[in-house]
Amino acid sequence: MFSKLVRIRPQATKSQQFAELLRMPSRASIVHFREVTHMEVTVYILRCSDGSYYIGLTKQAIEARLWEHNAGTYDGYTAKRRPVELVFTESYDRILDAIARERQIKGWNRQKKEALIACAYEALPDLSRRGPVKWLGGGPTRPRPSRVASLPPQDEG
Repeated sequence: MFSKLVRIRPQATKSQQFAELLRMPSRASIVHFREVTHMEVTVYILRCSDGSYYIGLTKQAIEARLWEHNAGTYDGYTAKRRPVELVFTESYDRILDAIARERQIKGWNRQKKEALIACAYEALPDLSRRGPVKWLGGGPTRPRPSRVASLPPQDEG
């Protein structure tokens, strides 16, 4: 119903529909854009039958999306790698946050994805391609300090 109002092709992928919304200057697309950016969106990881991982996001119930992957509803990466198993999910209120997280995870190596699946969050910095960021005081890995925090103390005299 709403798709006809904003003239979005129903057969388009979610990312194509989102791109179409951004190109449309109409009032209807702006209203729809607000609705699309503030809803529950789930980022998920599937383990395919060949051992590979598929990262995706969905606005529908994750059980329904998993069923679509296993039924081969869409011709894509998982269609020839069935059955697939859901191994990880994260939910977001804003689709833009979910898209950013999906892209981030897709850029990770296999070991880092497996650490995320195992909820071993403390291991993630060590598994980064650039390696852990060391704190200036030595010791355990810490977030990179700002330039101001890393300046030597100045004499007050």
